Amino acid sequence: MLAASFLFIVFPVLSGCGNAYTGRYNDLGLVEVKGTVTLDGQPLPDAQVRFEHDGDKTYSYGVTNARGEYQLLFDSRKAGVLPGSKTVRIWTTRKGLDSEQLTQENDTAQEQIPARYNQESTLTVTVETGKSQTFDFDLKSGK
Repeated sequence: MLAASFLFIVFPVLSGCGNAYTGRYNDLGLVEVKGTVTLDGQPLPDAQVRFEHDGDKTYSYGVTNARGEYQLLFDSRKAGVLPGSKTVRIWTTRKGLDSEQLTQENDTAQEQIPARYNQESTLTVTVETGKSQTFDFDLKSGK
């Protein structure tokens, strides 16, 4: 009986969150990245900023504050992004999330940003190994 109780307590602790990074962050070479997002010259608050690694589905993300400033997070515990070439996607609605994460309420929100900055993004950057970097994006609402 004691052994069975032990398994019910220990198993959830050992299994943790399936998406959480379990290695050593120092081994990754994460780079601190921050910046500002504006739309037609005005700060863009509450925008989702995602730097996607070219070639796989890994990414770092951030959300802009009232001044349009963001800082990228590797996961919920660590800031930073892996070095390399990135496609940048920026949304003001939750449509940038995977379809299973959408709800009817947020799916109907009108996206402020043209598709060339999110679904069909033409924004790319190269994150260099080493010191922190700043990437500012001045988006234009027109075609």
